[in-house]
Amino acid sequence: MYNITPVKADLYVSSKSMMNISAYMEQDKQIPIYKLSDIVKYIDDYDWNFEDYYISSDSEVFILKNKNIFRPDFYALMLGISGWMDIKVNDEIIRIDKNTFLALGPNHTFQKISQSKDFRSRTILFTKDFLINSSNNYFFLESFNHFSVHFKNDIKLNDEDMDKVIDLYNSLLFRRDKVNSNLHIEVIRNLITSYVFESAIIFHKELKINALQTHTRSLVFTEKFKKMVFENCLKERSLQFYADALFVSPKHLIKIIKTTTGKAPGYFINDAIASIAKIQLKKNKLSISEIASSFPFADLQSFSKFFKRQVGISPMQYRYKLGLKNTLD
Repeated sequence: MYNITPVKADLYVSSKSMMNISAYMEQDKQIPIYKLSDIVKYIDDYDWNFEDYYISSDSEVFILKNKNIFRPDFYALMLGISGWMDIKVNDEIIRIDKNTFLALGPNHTFQKISQSKDFRSRTILFTKDFLINSSNNYFFLESFNHFSVHFKNDIKLNDEDMDKVIDLYNSLLFRRDKVNSNLHIEVIRNLITSYVFESAIIFHKELKINALQTHTRSLVFTEKFKKMVFENCLKERSLQFYADALFVSPKHLIKIIKTTTGKAPGYFINDAIASIAKIQLKKNKLSISEIASSFPFADLQSFSKFFKRQVGISPMQYRYKLGLKNTLD
């Protein structure tokens, strides 16, 4: 679905080294992970009905009531319009004011410090599951540098780039309150995808970084591992399999992946399997038993336990939540 060709450019790395980032992540494992819906409910005086994406209103002041530190399980693109908000991203204080463009991903820690009463932003939040509605390139979002903890995540936009971002945002805003069918959702999904690519182009230009992670030996190795997971996760869950295929020991594989991402290799294997399973369950063509047989589990019960552990609900509950109640399982 997404064929991305890397372009060559100079690497921009933030002041924190990879090892420091890894150590930092090790220190705060106890920081809670918030879902998109957990954050949206803290936005002042607005009732949002979608769990996988959020588009801020143009007429309301954005007031984030929650001041707790957390890790998002979603991606965020925030453009400051007026006023200011001070936030702490990992261990760095960032001020979002007019023309500030901020990109965050699931590996960041986030904490609101304070904000002015007139702070307004154009904010888009989305989960990976929402944006990746097919299994063709599951890890494409994690390849963008501006969502990575290894690169600078905030920039100041010039007037030309502001116009580009606002133009795309206005297209989303126009459709924000007019969702009445799956076709409308698909339009929003594709517009957010365009917004992500446009933001990558702008960050690339402003920071002189590659739009995709391709520059260090460890990052190249990590991308190779993710690609291998994507291609083999329906057959293999074994860490030994991936270590052998990459000609390293399991211990070395764990060390590299944790250094570059802050997460163990098993996270990516399990996350890919669970996400592909959700895609299959959404299609409503096969029974849960038939879907389970295509995954590397001994039986339906093992698949169901794995899915519930990863997603929080059983495969059948997941289908009921989507309103797919007519499939025999």
